[in-house]
Amino acid sequence: AGNAGPLLFFTGGSNQAMTLDSSGRLGIGTSSITGVLEINAASTTTDMIMLDVGGTNFAKLGHNSSGGQPLLDIRSEGHFRILTNGNNERFRISNGGEVGIGTSSPNAKLVVYRPTVNAGNPVLEVRSDHDTTNSIKFSIDGDGEAFFSDRVGIGTSSPSEKLNVSGNILATG
Repeated sequence: AGNAGPLLFFTGGSNQAMTLDSSGRLGIGTSSITGVLEINAASTTTDMIMLDVGGTNFAKLGHNSSGGQPLLDIRSEGHFRILTNGNNERFRISNGGEVGIGTSSPNAKLVVYRPTVNAGNPVLEVRSDHDTTNSIKFSIDGDGEAFFSDRVGIGTSSPSEKLNVSGNILATG
């Protein structure tokens, strides 16, 4: 008991490598710890945190040494998923590359699933922030109805009207 100072770890004599302070915060490569765990790697290090299972580099968090950009690299023989609020799966990438949002079993390259289906409750929405008066560009609601706020082109990349079809159409009903 008493007033214990930080626990310091050194390498090569006087090179401080790790600090565990009296609040239980751990600093690796730094003695100025602001979070529960803080890692300050040398500028030449790209892999800051690595989980390794049998030499497979299972997961690593670091930065891209050529561009200095953040990097999250997770490798798995199975799937990658994100869970929230306990064990509720929200996002999955299968081992075949299919992406599921709201489903744990995507069967196409992108599956967006919303269990509560009703009109006016968008399942998919594409927005743009450059147009503040009409930011929704494309929306599909729970009944499968689609909304486009601008012109739609089928067979053309530059529609001149609300609906511009280049080619033959068939309308029945």
